[in-house]
Amino acid sequence: MATTRVENFEGFKDRHGPLTWGQRHYWTILAGHPMNRRQFSLRQHWRIPAGANLELVCSAVRTLVERHEALRTHIFFHGDGEPIQRVRGCGSFQITVRDVGHEATEADAEEAAGDMAAQDFRLNEEFPIRFQVLLADGEPVFLAVVVSHLAVDGYACGVLEGEFMEVVRGDKDLAPPSKQPLDWAEKERSSAGASVNRRSLTYFDELLRAHPVSLFPRDNAMENVGREGFPVVLGHGVGLGAKISELSGRWKSPVSAVALASLVRSLAHHSATDVFPLGLTSSNRFLPGADGYVGMLAQNTALGVRTAGKSTRELAGEIRRSQMAAYQSAAYDQGDLDALLEVAHPGADRVGFGAVSHFVNFQHGYVFPPRPDGIAPELPPYFLWHGDRVPYEIPRFGIIISSDDHDLGVRIFADPAALPVSKVESIIKTFFDEFIGH
Repeated sequence: MATTRVENFEGFKDRHGPLTWGQRHYWTILAGHPMNRRQFSLRQHWRIPAGANLELVCSAVRTLVERHEALRTHIFFHGDGEPIQRVRGCGSFQITVRDVGHEATEADAEEAAGDMAAQDFRLNEEFPIRFQVLLADGEPVFLAVVVSHLAVDGYACGVLEGEFMEVVRGDKDLAPPSKQPLDWAEKERSSAGASVNRRSLTYFDELLRAHPVSLFPRDNAMENVGREGFPVVLGHGVGLGAKISELSGRWKSPVSAVALASLVRSLAHHSATDVFPLGLTSSNRFLPGADGYVGMLAQNTALGVRTAGKSTRELAGEIRRSQMAAYQSAAYDQGDLDALLEVAHPGADRVGFGAVSHFVNFQHGYVFPPRPDGIAPELPPYFLWHGDRVPYEIPRFGIIISSDDHDLGVRIFADPAALPVSKVESIIKTFFDEFIGH
């Protein structure tokens, strides 16, 4: 049985203005997936500290909404014009409260978040965040949260969770937010922001001139293949997380560069080229003033890859240097980038966002999902399985590499018109074999 609480806020300023570059970048991704935008909502569930009552939990939630303008903003889209955001100075939001009985589990919290994410956000009518408190015999156990990726990124979710915990525990007074999204947008439109934008556009222009070849171009004759969602293949390398950490220390390169070195060697092996651009996602959290910022900062960037004649160790060092250049050019006006690509690189392999049509993410400290039934835990050194299809339509492929102190994982979803499942499996196997060989 669920009930709904209405929480009010007032006393703040109404504000409006353009989207930030990060928001505008993500809007192009949403615009490319008009039928399944709900897949881009971020799902969270936070365990509520023992002893906190419902009133305290709801008060902490209200504190988050009052502190961060991103959580009380409506976003309006006017046909082909630029979207704008309007911050509400007074208003209300809802918190669903549900008692699940004797025990509330992680699975209950995940299900609650999934249920809230089933409907896309109507961003011109509702705030971009939803809350549900799960009770067990009347006591709060979990707060399930769903928030639009257009409003915040993954790092911002961590900021919100940390602040929620501090308020509930009464640990300390929270410092004022570093910036609000409209302040960030104003900074981007300053002369300093224009300089950052020009540098990024120059970087993309030069990179695509030097690395023009597309990886795994799509077979346009199979244009309807992706309608059911892209197939997903996952791989789990037992003990290879420790191996990648050891190589990182020995080669004096970050674990992400070591992982990417083996990945690009595998991609080159299974494609027709050893020179290509590789799309990356950058959180942009290294930018001044970004610490503690609750908003959307992540944008896609790219690095250039040349694998011929290089050892995996040499590639790791080269990728480390390329990563720094890529991240320094990961903040830009999406409209300006689109205009550049249309004029200077009309044949570039991109579809609606970023500079190339695929992306790679790396996560360290990742908590791996349970291995599927039927796979023995002692099976060395790695194993593969198939996950549920994902409802993407426009990237060539996406790769997420994950590691902890022991294991290494990879998840690839791919348009089968560009990358058949059998080739995805081969790419993952070669990727793991690269580590085993060192």
